[in-house]
Amino acid sequence: MDPTARSLALWTFALTPAVSIAFRLLGVARTQRFLREWSEPAVLLGDVDVATLISAVRKSQAIFLRNTRPRDNCLARSLALWAILRRRNLGTRVQVGFRSRDGKMEGHAWVEYEGQPLNESAEQVATYTVSEHGATYDRDLRLTRPAER
Repeated sequence: MDPTARSLALWTFALTPAVSIAFRLLGVARTQRFLREWSEPAVLLGDVDVATLISAVRKSQAIFLRNTRPRDNCLARSLALWAILRRRNLGTRVQVGFRSRDGKMEGHAWVEYEGQPLNESAEQVATYTVSEHGATYDRDLRLTRPAER
């Protein structure tokens, strides 16, 4: 595993459970505020190109899911990924969408870079609608509604 992928995997394994725990202890808003402050860009991309970074991100997420079998907390995983990438100065967005399945409303969160999902398949994301009920968290983790985009 190259150094970039190793670093992303380590941060994924450390930060994702920490975000999930922080949700319960601090609440979502305070956790988001902490992540926004922690993730101030500290590392410039330098020699690592975006495609390599995105490939490493996808691998680290797959390794995390395969080895931890976390309870499905897509928002914690997405916010952790967003923070890791923001710290590396890659501007991504956290998307939150909804769908109706078997008469029940379901929500899901994922991270996008230039409109492409990073931690979810495009096919899966296409089953959700980001609407007036959905939300996007921009590069600075500020909530924007579809009318504001």
